[in-house]
Formats: sequence, structure tokens, C-alpha cells
Amino acid sequence: VFRMPSPMSEPDNLYALQPHKLPTNTIFSLVTVKNENMNLSAEDYNAYFVEKMTFNTVFTSLLLLLGLMGNSVVLYFYAFRMPRTEDRYFIPYLAVADILACAFGSVFSIVINFYRLVFVWENLCKCLYFFTWCTSGLSAAMLLVIAINRYLKVCRPNGVQMAGKKRVGALLIVFVLSILTTLPLLYFMGQVNGYVVYNERRVNVTTCGLMTKRNDGAAKLYFFIEFLLSLIIMICTVALYVPIGISIYKRFRSIRNSKRIRILLGITTSEVSEDAVSDSSTEARRVSSPQYKETLQQVLDTSVCQRKNSRRRRVRHNFTSMFVTIVLFYVLSYVPTFVLIIIPSKDPFGFWYSLDDASLNVLVILKRAFIVNHVVNPFVYGYFDLHFRTIFKSSLSICKKPSSL
Repeated sequence: VFRMPSPMSEPDNLYALQPHKLPTNTIFSLVTVKNENMNLSAEDYNAYFVEKMTFNTVFTSLLLLLGLMGNSVVLYFYAFRMPRTEDRYFIPYLAVADILACAFGSVFSIVINFYRLVFVWENLCKCLYFFTWCTSGLSAAMLLVIAINRYLKVCRPNGVQMAGKKRVGALLIVFVLSILTTLPLLYFMGQVNGYVVYNERRVNVTTCGLMTKRNDGAAKLYFFIEFLLSLIIMICTVALYVPIGISIYKRFRSIRNSKRIRILLGITTSEVSEDAVSDSSTEARRVSSPQYKETLQQVLDTSVCQRKNSRRRRVRHNFTSMFVTIVLFYVLSYVPTFVLIIIPSKDPFGFWYSLDDASLNVLVILKRAFIVNHVVNPFVYGYFDLHFRTIFKSSLSICKKPSSL
């Protein structure tokens, strides 16, 4: 069955429950050593995989902790401690989406690691799939909205902008579409009963995955559409930042050229002023003239205005660089997920359960790399947003300040 970017669609789905011969040199040795003739149960299989996935469980728990703490800090500071500028408008909403995606994705991964072959809670299976996909899709769609907003500001500054009700409308559309496109999972996903064969013994198992009896053709079509939609969102998000990067490069280039011109003009002015020092009376009359004062004031006003505009451009370009970095992490974290969905799609059970311990842990981590996308954003904010970094550091210094007693 072809499957789309389910963050959790690796070995936990045994919907292709065919009798696979598991490698005797690596699997269930702790059971077979005691008695090779004993009847193995699903609990025996599951106990082995719990131990086998220990490293992955610890790593996912660490990601969960970092993601919840980092995004909670971002949400608090951007929502309550910092000015709500246009550049920062979407950040608190993205932080909420990342908190939910990190929580549901990590919890789902940990639950699957513990109950991979004895998952008997059908409603829990449906809910975990739904909320994991929905929140991950919501975060990705919000990055597309942010990319559109940055494109309008940088490349179409005099055109129609996403402001006021338009921003609220964009958030509502993204939220509603994320729910609607994920609702079919409540129908397709659930408890799957099947069996595996080990040493010619049949072992009944229960997993959380795609229920094959539920209209196989409709399921293939749905997952294909979801996969295609995810790729379109990713490609459009990246494509929008290409003209943004070109525009920023051209502006920085023009700024450097203008600085060179001012330096040359400054040298000429200094040379003229040195010649003028020889005649103090002429200099005094020139300085006291109304034309000179008016020209000097215009130069000062222009200089102040240029510094303000230059600072605004630097801040805006800094925010653009920040969002470009976030998109880069988004692409890099989701590409392994997509690849490891496509490669084992024809026989996922045979693919995943034939791996040794090290290979399985590495590939499962890569498969669940989408969680990293929701963890790194707070660190990106701290690097690029200097105002956020300053306020955060001042808050830490207040907390560390010793008591006056």
C-alpha cells in the first residue's frame, strides 16, 4: 500500500501482515535461549522491540523536552514581552503549532516504541495519527503563509500586503484546511490484527496502522494526494524565498555602493575644509550665512533618515534570513521522512523488521526527523532576533541576581 508522509508510518504499521522470516541471529534471542521450543507470544516480540528501541525512546524524549521548553519560551516572550511588530506577527502562532506538533509527534513515537506489537487501543490510534498529521501540516502551512507575507513585503512593497483581517483570514484558512485534509485518517487508521511467523511458528499481533479492509483504492488515492500536497507546500515555500534572496542581495549591493560614494564625498569635503582653514574670516562668513545653515540642516536630516531606513532594512533582512533558515530546517527534516516512506512502501514489514539494532535505530530517527523541525525554531529565533535575545538574557540575569539579604 502506498503511504504518505505519516510521521509514524514506519515499523509500527504492520498492515502488510505477511509471514516474514525474521533473522534468527538478531531477533528474540533473549527468548529462544531459554527454550527454543516454547511458544512465543506477541508480548515476547514486543518486549524485545522495547529493549531494541531504547536509544530511540531516549532521543525522542530529549526532543520532546527541548521542543516544549523552547517553544514555550518563544510563545511567552513574543506574545507578552516584546512589541507586536509586523515582522513578528506570525511567530507566536507558529510557536503554538510547533508545541502541538512536537508534543503529539514525540508522544506518538514513544507510545509506539513501547506498544509496537500489542497496540489494542483503536480510538487512541486514530487520535494520535490525526493530531500528529494535523499539527505537522498546520506548522508547514504556516511557513508557507509567512513566505507569502515576506515575499509581498520585500518584492512587492508597494502592492497589496497581508495585513489586518487578511492575516487573520490566512490563519483561519490554514487551520481549517489542516483539519479537513486530516479527517480521513479517523476512518482509514486504527487497530490492525495480523500475525508474524518465526521459526515456522505463527504469532498473533495487534498494531496501530492502516486498516486494509477500509477501501484500499480510496486509501491509496488519499495518501497520494496528501503526499503531493506536502510536496507542493514545500516547493512553493522554497520558491518564494528565491526572489526574496535576490532582492535582498541587490539592496545590500546598492547599500555598499552608496557607502563608497559617501566615502569619496567625505574625502573631497575634508580636502576643501583644509584649504578653507587658511582664511578664517572667509570661513566665519560662510558658516554664518543662511544658505550654509539650511544646507547643513538638510544634510543632517537626510543622514538621520538614511540611518533609520538602513536600520529598518537591516532588521527586515534579518527577519527574512531567520525565516529562510527555518524553511531550510523544514526541508532538511522532512526529506528523510518522505524518502523512508517511499522506499519501504511495497513491503514495510519486511523492510523494517529485517534490520539489525543499529540500522533500525538510525533509520527510525531519520524517519521521525520531522520532529526536529519543530524543535530548532526557538534556537533560530534566538540567533537572528537580537531584540528577543537581549530581553531573554536580561530576564535570566534578573533570575540569577542574588538576594539583597
